[in-house]
Amino acid sequence: MENNNVPKFIRSRDDSTLIAKKYENSFAKITLTQQVFDNPVIFTGAGSIYQDEAGQLMLKVYHVYSADYRERDLLPRGTTGEFIKKERLFRVHAIDMSGKEWITEDVRVKYNTKHPSIGMLIEVPIDEIKADITHKEKDEFSIDLMAIGEYDTPRSLWLKYPDGSTRRTKHIITHNGLEITTITDPACLYIRISGNNKYYNAGICDLVIEAINIAVGKRICILRSILLVNGIVTYKIKSTCFHNSKSLSQPMPTWLPQYGDNFTDFTVKYLNAFQKPLDVFYMNWRRINSASESLLDNVALIQSTVIESVLKEYFKQYGEPSNEEKALICNAMELMAASDNKLKTRIVDRIRDMGKQTAQNALRDLMKMDCIDGNMYKAWKRRHAMAHGAIISAGDPEDQQKALNESNAVLGLFYRLLFIHIGYDKQAYDYSQKGHPIISVNSLREVP
Repeated sequence: MENNNVPKFIRSRDDSTLIAKKYENSFAKITLTQQVFDNPVIFTGAGSIYQDEAGQLMLKVYHVYSADYRERDLLPRGTTGEFIKKERLFRVHAIDMSGKEWITEDVRVKYNTKHPSIGMLIEVPIDEIKADITHKEKDEFSIDLMAIGEYDTPRSLWLKYPDGSTRRTKHIITHNGLEITTITDPACLYIRISGNNKYYNAGICDLVIEAINIAVGKRICILRSILLVNGIVTYKIKSTCFHNSKSLSQPMPTWLPQYGDNFTDFTVKYLNAFQKPLDVFYMNWRRINSASESLLDNVALIQSTVIESVLKEYFKQYGEPSNEEKALICNAMELMAASDNKLKTRIVDRIRDMGKQTAQNALRDLMKMDCIDGNMYKAWKRRHAMAHGAIISAGDPEDQQKALNESNAVLGLFYRLLFIHIGYDKQAYDYSQKGHPIISVNSLREVP
C-alpha cells in the first residue's frame, strides 16, 4: 500500500462482471458425482456457470446418456416433507477453457430436469464455486473480499485512484498481529484481512465479517473472495440472490472519519470476546435482522425471545433470588411436598421455578447497576407481553408509534447487552430516547 495508492487487491478481473450480474465462465468438462461412496450416479459434459438476473449462480451442463440410461433412471428422489439428504446431492468438478479446476458441493439435480431422448440439459442453481491455485509460499496470509452494495464503513484515510482522483474511502484496523483494511466504493465494499501465517485460523474471516455486519447494520453480501495461506490461493465466487440482506439500525455511528474509532473499538473487542463464529449473540442478531421488515407484532416476538436467549447464555449471574429468598423457597417446597394437596406436584414445580433466573429480574438487576436505563426495561416488559398474545391496535396511530418506540428501545437493549459482554465503551445510538441521540456507552451521557 505504498504511496497510499489503491492496493492491488481492490479488484480482480471478474469484479465488474460480478457486480453487473453478468458473470459467465465456459467449461470444457463438468462432472457431477452423487455424494455417496458406493455406485454413485454421474453426469458429465461441457457447460458453463453464469449469473442470472438476480445474481444467482447457475450451473448448466449438457449430458449425453449412457447406453443403459442408468443415470436417468437412478437419479435420486426425495420424500415430500423431509429435509434433502446429503446423499441426494452432487459434488461438482469442472475444468474451464484455461485448464483451471473448479469445485463445489451439495448441488441438487432435480428429477424433472429437461431431457430429450439421447441426453439431458442440467441447469441448476449453486451457492458458490471455487478454485485452488498453487502459489509461491509466503510467511503471511491474506483474505481479500468483495461485497456488493453500500455499507456505512468508516472513510478515515485518503486513497489515490488510477484515474488520478483522491478519495477518502479507506480504514485500517490492527489487532493481535492482523491488519484489517476496508475500502468503501459506491457499488461495493472491499475487505482485506492479512497477517503472519501463525495468526491465521479458519474462523477469523467469518468473525471479522460478523463484527462488520453488526456495526454497519446489515449482512454484507460477499460476491468474491481470494484466500492466500501456506502457498495456496483459493478463489471463490458466490451467489447473491439467496442472501436477501435487510437493513437494521446501526448500534453506533461509523461512516464519518470522526467515528472511525467506534468501528475499530467494536471490531477489536468483538474479536477478543468470541473465539469462533456463529455465537449466540450473532445468531440472535441475525434473527432480529431477518425480522426487521416484518410486522411489529412479529418483531416483538423475535425481540423478546432474543433478549431472554442472551440473558440466559451470558448474564446467568443476574436475576436470581437472594440467599434469603432461596431459603424461603426451599422451606416452602418441603412444606408442600409433605402435604396431601392433590395439586402439590404442580405447586412444587411453580415454587421451584421461583428459584430460577428470570429475564425480568435480570434486567432489573442490570438497571439498578446503571448498565441499562429504565426506558429499555419498560419497553421490554411491554414487548414481552405482546409476544404472549397482546396486539397492536391497527387503527390507533398513537399505539402504533408507541410500539415502534418500544421496538427501537428493545433493539437498543440488545446492543447494550452486547456492549456489556464485549466491553465496548465508545459512542452508540440510544434507541430508547426520542431522536436516538449519540451517547457515550461508558457514561450513558449524550454526546454533544
